[in-house]
Amino acid sequence: MSRALTNKGQQLLKAFKRRVKEADRIDIVTAWVTDCAALEALDELAKANCDVRAIVGLSNRITVPSALETLRDMGHVKVVDPSSGIFHPKVYIFHRDGRPTHGWNGSANFSKGGFDSNYELVLETKLPASSTLTDWFDELWNKRCCKPLTDELLKDYQRRFKEKPGQEPGVPPDASRGSATGKQAVAKGKDSKRIVIVQHGVRPPPDVPGNYGKEKAKGQVTVAGESYAYSSSTTCMKLVLEKLQEQDPSFLERCWDDSRFHRKGRRTHFVARTKAELGSEGFRKHAIPMDNDWWLPTQTQTQEKWKVVEAAADVAGVEIVHRAKGQHGREVKGKFWQAEKRAKKLVGF
Repeated sequence: MSRALTNKGQQLLKAFKRRVKEADRIDIVTAWVTDCAALEALDELAKANCDVRAIVGLSNRITVPSALETLRDMGHVKVVDPSSGIFHPKVYIFHRDGRPTHGWNGSANFSKGGFDSNYELVLETKLPASSTLTDWFDELWNKRCCKPLTDELLKDYQRRFKEKPGQEPGVPPDASRGSATGKQAVAKGKDSKRIVIVQHGVRPPPDVPGNYGKEKAKGQVTVAGESYAYSSSTTCMKLVLEKLQEQDPSFLERCWDDSRFHRKGRRTHFVARTKAELGSEGFRKHAIPMDNDWWLPTQTQTQEKWKVVEAAADVAGVEIVHRAKGQHGREVKGKFWQAEKRAKKLVGF
């Protein structure tokens, strides 16, 4: 028998507190953990009668070190190295008298967003004495990618988090965490809320930092107020996706779920967590990794690449402005692929 749990009326948090009171052991698998009411409840109840095992992801530096330390004080914690790919499961298994009683599987991380502010859905199921869910947890617990949270690992993560903390999707930034630092801060000025792409044809762009690509720069793109040079539609697409992901760690996950990033009924993808998930052989063969461990196919038509950039801007909720400059700086208007085609006629871009 199963039932659905949501955050409406704090249903999820109330159900969690009730299950923890009944349990003598709880196994948790979460993409990230932050300071939240669920963690406080577990801390209060676990010290008395509940053993805790937890596997936590560290991708995108969203897990908060203080919450990770609190969780470790309750029991045994393992962390998943971000180099293994984005760790994304959310599973909770409650045990009593040496056997599992209930299992939770859904969208809620062990975090403020997961148990409070976000729109989440968790399926609660009564478990038999032998369950595939508990077998899955035990197998994951013993995998090499799951490393015990030692003092050394914790200190290293605290250092990396301090340098560039992430931000949990759906949760307002906490000023005490310093989450809006460096390039994560929203840039000021008229270009901070939009993407501006200027194609310069064979003319080099103004002196801007970085040229994504080995060829001579053919254009300039501005994302969150920062300008970069690019040499092709592929490098422009890669740059835009990487920079938007820096602004919002959930961005590529939302792209993955968006139909505009699929082909052939989700059999092929324009962004994916692994090469294999791209789908077609051509996509996998000519894929390139992005800075955030996601993969991007390059063997697509130029028109499709510009459409991916358009869709990315829409997913991120920012305005996109495109200009193609032909001979003598003449501006060519129209959609990305239309403007590029017209610019080619003018300067051979």
